[in-house]
Amino acid sequence: MPRVCPAAIVFLEKPFREKLRDTVGLKQVAVQNFLENGVNNPLLYFPIFYTIQEFLNKGAEAKVGNALKKYVNNAHEDIPAIWSVWVPVQFFNFGFSPLWMRVPVVAMTSAFWTAYVSITRGGSPSKEEPQEAIVRTMSR
Repeated sequence: MPRVCPAAIVFLEKPFREKLRDTVGLKQVAVQNFLENGVNNPLLYFPIFYTIQEFLNKGAEAKVGNALKKYVNNAHEDIPAIWSVWVPVQFFNFGFSPLWMRVPVVAMTSAFWTAYVSITRGGSPSKEEPQEAIVRTMSR
């Protein structure tokens, strides 16, 4: 995000005590965090997640409108859940992680987050056994 937050790299390289006094740098950490969590998650991540889920579960019968309705119905739980994980992780990542560590931090957190979302929101609405659902989907 060098265009949006041009001083982010300089801020990242400062010692901890200097970071606490750097109001411009701290604001840029907040901006980066807002863009990732306030824009990306509610406006891109979840609508795309539910749309893909709809198409995987219903195939040709899937409707984007149904996916978006499901998102709206679950948003009051989903958004606080994702923020409880990603806001602190991204604050640490944007404020303190060296550049070489940013991708591993996001990858590791994503693995845990994806497992959580798969458990809480990944189930098929049908009562079929998982293997039967896979065979039915692949035979279409």
